Amino acid sequence: MDSKLVQHVEDLLADHKDSKEVTWDEVISYLFNKGVGNPYFATLAIFSSMDTNNDKKISLGEVKVQKFKDQAKKHSQILIRNIESILDENKDDKITWEEACNVFRKDPEVGDAGCENCTKSLFGSVNKNNNREITKDELRTYYSNVKKYTAH
Repeated sequence: MDSKLVQHVEDLLADHKDSKEVTWDEVISYLFNKGVGNPYFATLAIFSSMDTNNDKKISLGEVKVQKFKDQAKKHSQILIRNIESILDENKDDKITWEEACNVFRKDPEVGDAGCENCTKSLFGSVNKNNNREITKDELRTYYSNVKKYTAH
């Protein structure tokens, strides 16, 4: 989902502190006032993707789930693109923080500025015992979860 649309819904929810959810009409009106091109189709995309309980409202929880899915999809794409390089430079059957960061640093979409954040995100999601090393089992579990949450 377009991150700008998600941000619009999040901003709209911030304006609705009491109700903590927004309706179709509120979203379409907000997008129209923000000058979003074709607010009807944008609202349709938002509700198709984010209204997981089909109650015709978007809650803050549903926005958080969408942001998680989007982040998981982005990081999994970066990881998949770099997986052959990340796999265990020193052949010790573990991927270390440094090995992953070095690979992310070489990715043109990540670079020096983003390698620490990508590595932190990867290890936060994958490295459950927080030892700054990823095992093959941890990586397998992560891929299984990413597939489950990004299948759309």
